[in-house]
Amino acid sequence: MGPYLTLSENDIRTNASVANVSVAVTDADGGTFALVFNNLSTATEAVVYVDVVTASTLPPGYLLELVANTVYFSLGAGFAEARQYSLDNITVEVETHEPEINITLVNTSLSRPAVGVDEHLPIAIGESALLAVNVSLVPGVSPTNITVWLPLDLLVLDVACRLDGDVTPQYDVADVLASWDPDANTTNDNDTQVLRFDFGDVAVNSSFETGIVLELLLRVADEPHLETGTVLAVTAENNFSAGVIAGLYELEVVEPIVVVSDYIATGPTTEVQACDVVNYTFTIEHHSSSTSDRSEEHTSELQSHV
Repeated sequence: MGPYLTLSENDIRTNASVANVSVAVTDADGGTFALVFNNLSTATEAVVYVDVVTASTLPPGYLLELVANTVYFSLGAGFAEARQYSLDNITVEVETHEPEINITLVNTSLSRPAVGVDEHLPIAIGESALLAVNVSLVPGVSPTNITVWLPLDLLVLDVACRLDGDVTPQYDVADVLASWDPDANTTNDNDTQVLRFDFGDVAVNSSFETGIVLELLLRVADEPHLETGTVLAVTAENNFSAGVIAGLYELEVVEPIVVVSDYIATGPTTEVQACDVVNYTFTIEHHSSSTSDRSEEHTSELQSHV
């Protein structure tokens, strides 16, 4: 059956109608046993019950394989000339629970509402967003090494961490958070900021799922190449003993595109005299390609020329 499984002979049972059955556990730690029916008549149906117990060292995300290898003979024990028959192996796969990771929106400086799973969060140049990287862990001990990839166009203003439940990281949280500084312990790879948070072996002391929450305060930089429709992807991964899981959150740049039109001057415009009134009107509106509200009003300057 493989590692991380234990069983004893008392964990293996058959239905009461089957007699002359012998059980021998050949590898208790590996979960291997031999079950021998000394005589199985044509009118007998054998039902086997096996209670397999997972070891306390079972890592998250591990794939358990339960394999039944069956042979039988045309004659009973003592007949060397008996024919041996074999059945195809029967395999049952059981996957243990693995940690999860996802990124959610806490808020933005414009108080934007959260978006759906497959939608991009609209965000303006200069706007900041607080994102939460949620890492769920199962009871026991889980090595937890979180890596976050950010485009350089997202400025990291602050990083905070909170433990969600009865969780004990191997390394002090304050020391782990010190690694977020891009000038100190991160590397740039293809215009990407890489933030690494190694919490070591994290012990979950409760009997239910809990975890670690990283909060990233980010601001969209005012870079000339950013324009409406630019997607800024934030990716987070958790490397644990049995593999890697990842979460993704995407922001999409929006911009106000305002046009001023319909300048109209009425009244005397060719022979204006002192104390005459000239009516000056214009229209301010969003262009059809605009994707964001404007935050400043239009300013018009009146100038005189001699």
